[in-house]
Amino acid sequence: MRYASVTSAETPHDYALRIKSLRGVRELTQGQLAELIGVSYVTVNRWENEQSRPNQLAWRRIVELESQTTQRVAEQPAAYDASSPPPSMDFAA
Repeated sequence: MRYASVTSAETPHDYALRIKSLRGVRELTQGQLAELIGVSYVTVNRWENEQSRPNQLAWRRIVELESQTTQRVAEQPAAYDASSPPPSMDFAA
């Protein structure tokens, strides 16, 4: 999964989706993500429901977590190699 980085202080229009996606990829609850960022779980819930936006400091931390996640995914071996043939199936049991 590849995330677009943000160089400006503004949060992107898809911030809620990115936060939800980050939580899903890292398998975190709203409370766990909140702890990593230094906010309450209610704050993360409000972000995901687009009731409020992350401030600059929180958004920078979210982008850092996305970057760390991308690096971890890139370092893992591929689960499926498209260049190799699919396994044969033996129905003669």
